[in-house]
Amino acid sequence: MSTTFKKRMKMIQRGIAICVSIIVILVITGVILSGFISQKDHAYLQQKDGLFKAMNASIEFNGISEEVKTLASSYAKLYPGGKANVIITDASGKVLFSLNQGFMPQNDRFLVAVSTDEKHSFSNDAFILDDNKEIRYILNVNNPDNTFKLKEFSSQLGVKLPSNRNDSYEVERTVDGIKKNIKIDFNNSYNSSYDMQYAYIGSKGLNLYTIFDGSYFYEQHNSDPLYVLRDTIGKILILFFILFWLSLPLWVFMDASSRDFKAPLWSILTLATNVIGLLVYLTVRPEYKKCISCEQALDKSFIACPYCGTMNRTVCSNCKQVLEDTWSVCPYCATRQEAHGEELSNVSETVTQTLNG
Repeated sequence: MSTTFKKRMKMIQRGIAICVSIIVILVITGVILSGFISQKDHAYLQQKDGLFKAMNASIEFNGISEEVKTLASSYAKLYPGGKANVIITDASGKVLFSLNQGFMPQNDRFLVAVSTDEKHSFSNDAFILDDNKEIRYILNVNNPDNTFKLKEFSSQLGVKLPSNRNDSYEVERTVDGIKKNIKIDFNNSYNSSYDMQYAYIGSKGLNLYTIFDGSYFYEQHNSDPLYVLRDTIGKILILFFILFWLSLPLWVFMDASSRDFKAPLWSILTLATNVIGLLVYLTVRPEYKKCISCEQALDKSFIACPYCGTMNRTVCSNCKQVLEDTWSVCPYCATRQEAHGEELSNVSETVTQTLNG
C-alpha cells in the first residue's frame, strides 16, 4: 500500500472513532437531560392533579368556600393567559361558581353530556350543550372512568350524540319563524387542544369541572431551555450518526480495494447494514500479503519488499514476467524455471545492493 493510501485510511479510521465518541457523549447527555425533563413534567402534572384533588376535597368538607376559589385561581395560573376555567354546578346544571366564562354557552347553566352507548368509539368525549341542547363544544375528558354520574345526567337529557367524529347530526332551529332541521358537522365542534377534568361530590350533589389548554403542556417545550437543548442534541446526534453510517462503507471500500476483495459489493452491503455488514466483512476479508522476511504488509503487485529489499515473487529468467511460486514453466515464454530458491536469492541480493547504493 502507498503512503498516501495509508494516510487516507488512517484519516477515515480517526473520523469513525471521533464520530463514535461524539455519538456516545451525545446519547449519555440526552439520557440525562430526558431524566430531568421527565421529573419536571411529572412535577407539573402532579401539581395540576393535586390542585384538582384539593378543590374536590375542600368542596366535600366545606362546600364552595373561599379556599376553593383560591385553589381555583392557583389552578388557572398554571396556564399562561388564564387559559383554564373552573366550574361548579348543581345536579340540574345551574352554575354556582365559575372562574371565567370560557367554554360556557350561557353564564347561568352548564350542561355536559357523554355517550351512554357502550359501542361509542370515543368514550373520552364530553359534549358541552347550550340551553337548546345543541352541541357547542366537544372536549376530551382526562379520566373517562370518572364519568359515571355524567352518564346518568346524559341519559336524563335525552340528547342523541354522534357515534364517531365523522358523523353529522341534525338539530331543530327556528329560522325566520319557521322550524327547520339543520345538519351540523361533528368535527366543526371539536376542540382538540382543550381537555376536561370532572369529579362528582356526592355529599353535596355538586359537579366540579376544570377546562384547560391541554396543548400548553407540549407548547411549553418550545421555549424551555431544557427542551430546546435536548432537541438540539437530538439534531446533532442525527448528523453524526449519518456521518458514521456513511464513513463505514467508505472505509470498507478502501480496505477491500487494497485486498482486491470485491470492494463495490462489500461497500454496498455495509451501506445497507452498517455495523453488521462491517463485522461480516472483517470476519471474511483475506489477510494482506506479508513480506517473507520482515512481515510488513505488501501490495499484491509488489515483487520485492520496499522495507527490507527481499524478493517476494518469482520472476521468469527469460522474459522477466512475474510467476507464481509453484510454476515450473513460464506461461508467457515457455521457459522452464530452474532452482527458484537460488534465483530468488540472487535477485534479492541484487535489489538489496541497488537500494543500498
